[in-house]
Amino acid sequence: MTHQQRLDWLKRHGWKVNERRYPIRDLGWCLELTRQHGEREQSMWLAIENGRGCFDGDGKVYDWNGVTEWINPAHVEAKPGRKQKGLFE
Repeated sequence: MTHQQRLDWLKRHGWKVNERRYPIRDLGWCLELTRQHGEREQSMWLAIENGRGCFDGDGKVYDWNGVTEWINPAHVEAKPGRKQKGLFE
């Protein structure tokens, strides 16, 4: 997935992009993104090179799959269970 595709996905989920680039330790060059979540504003840093992200107040660095799961848990498809695997064999 390209950087622009990641930004488009985030915009569809309510995030606004600050186009200024910032060097962030452990992530490299990043863009800051914000969104309204209830009555407070959330912010995150998104690495331009590889889509890793860090959410304000969390302190953990997520890969792109972790970012999408954090934002939209339903986005990540569940792995089939043991009984479901047998249905397709």
